[in-house]
Amino acid sequence: MYRAALPRAGGRRTRWSAAVLVVATTVAATGVLPNQVSAHPAEPADATAGGLPVVLVHGLNSNARVWQDYTGERGFLASIGRRGFAVGDGQAPGVLDMGDWTTPTARTNTIAENAAILAAYIDGVRALTGAEYVDLVAHSMGGLVARYYIDHLMGERDVARLVMLGTPNEGSDCANLPAALGIGIPATLELRPSYLSQVFNRTVTDRNGVPFYVLAGTNVTDPVRSPCASVPSDGVVSQASATTVDGLAAELPVGHTALTGSREAFDAFVAPVLTAAFDPAVYAVTPSPPTEEAVEQFAAVASAHVPRGGRAEFVVHLDAVAVAAFALFDPSRSVQVEVRGASGNLIALDPAAHGVTIVDDPDALVHLGYGFANPRPGPWRVTLLATEATPPAGAGVALAVRTTGGAQLEAATSTLLGRVGAPVEISAQLSADGQPVAVQEAVAVIRRPDGVVVEVPLAVDGAAARADWQPEVPGIHGIDVRLAGVTSTGQTVERVALLAVEIEPPPAQVWQARALALALVGLLVAALVLLAWRWRRRRPRRLVTAGPVGLVRSPVVGPAGVSDGSGGPTVH
Repeated sequence: MYRAALPRAGGRRTRWSAAVLVVATTVAATGVLPNQVSAHPAEPADATAGGLPVVLVHGLNSNARVWQDYTGERGFLASIGRRGFAVGDGQAPGVLDMGDWTTPTARTNTIAENAAILAAYIDGVRALTGAEYVDLVAHSMGGLVARYYIDHLMGERDVARLVMLGTPNEGSDCANLPAALGIGIPATLELRPSYLSQVFNRTVTDRNGVPFYVLAGTNVTDPVRSPCASVPSDGVVSQASATTVDGLAAELPVGHTALTGSREAFDAFVAPVLTAAFDPAVYAVTPSPPTEEAVEQFAAVASAHVPRGGRAEFVVHLDAVAVAAFALFDPSRSVQVEVRGASGNLIALDPAAHGVTIVDDPDALVHLGYGFANPRPGPWRVTLLATEATPPAGAGVALAVRTTGGAQLEAATSTLLGRVGAPVEISAQLSADGQPVAVQEAVAVIRRPDGVVVEVPLAVDGAAARADWQPEVPGIHGIDVRLAGVTSTGQTVERVALLAVEIEPPPAQVWQARALALALVGLLVAALVLLAWRWRRRRPRRLVTAGPVGLVRSPVVGPAGVSDGSGGPTVH
């Protein structure tokens, strides 16, 4: 993987400014990435980039308005003479659906469904502008939609370059929080690292000549201050996840949601890419599938309902871990949090000591984050108290506790692509310090694409547990494997593994769907033929009579015998 960063010094990456400088100078000077090949290497690049329209693709729980700093007469793109088209802005047909927290339980589109909408939007932009190619700039999950379009739907190449800003190419564990509440399904399930690494990245690999440019936010470097992503990260997507695909990559200390409005990111990274010469003869070589990122460990991923005037409590059993990072998802932003450590004492959360992060943004994936280094093992209690701002119906909240060090849970499914009705084996094993941990409780919580949640008990055998699960509906399924056990020293251990599988319809249903589609096409063709026949019958006709010198065509006969004005005889 090519990275636009200088060698590490003292175990840390060198300053971001040097990394971005490498990107700007490399692209501006050559217009070619290290993994690109030119069909005409001796000829200069065709400088046609100036007029290419820029299609902007938003991410999860967002819309076209997130690109307002890029578009308009005074937008970022106007400063380099480019015109922006944000999918969903009405300039071309198509509106993406990646979730809206104001309607939390509404079904979202899948990545594939949004990619089809992107295809229609790109066609509309090309028709409107007359451009043969467009540039794509995508934020967060929008980069995955763009990758799917380029691989599966593009056909003849119509994308010059793809610029990804904070795209979770290896997934983001932060999406597990809304998923725990059934929010943003199936999009939040598609963002699981297990799905991205084991399903998406193994089937979406062909870039059809389109070079990729990746910018990762790295404003969070302390694991205590990163509640649901490994560091360095932008608070939602880790640098490792963003840069896992081959391409020219850089990093900036910018937060995830700020990437679309950052002038610094545009000037230092996006603008040099978009203004570089573009030569269709220069194409990107499709690389090998990206490597898999290390699986994060979680002591808990759970949800609760806080009634108005009431409370809810999470009990999290921590073992001997180096770091425990807590992330709370509260779309109402109305609950008060109390934390008691294993000693039972109330802990006053301190921003300096515990990296407290409060996000007062209804669209965020994390609303409260805090962490502890070397926390005391034992039961930790997180109490959620309703306030006057809590809605009358109460507040749904989710908690995730990510751990570094300590016990390890390994979990897997027998297949990544299953079928309805075909059993899927779920297996797991728990260990600590290299030794097996006797499992006492084991369950798999299945989150179906239709929002239904099903619990499947796992049969326990020492440190291992397994079960056969029979899927009933097609689509992506999230599988939360929860194990609890006791070490040889008597310490309680809890871990949650977050898996995902894609379930296809049974073969008979697939053929039925194809037959239905063919029947509908046949009906449509028949209807068009009938309409054409009726139209031909209703057309005014000319009368042909025998004249002294052959056939004479009479004028068109209108209603009430009115002539068409050609001077010929009128027929009554």
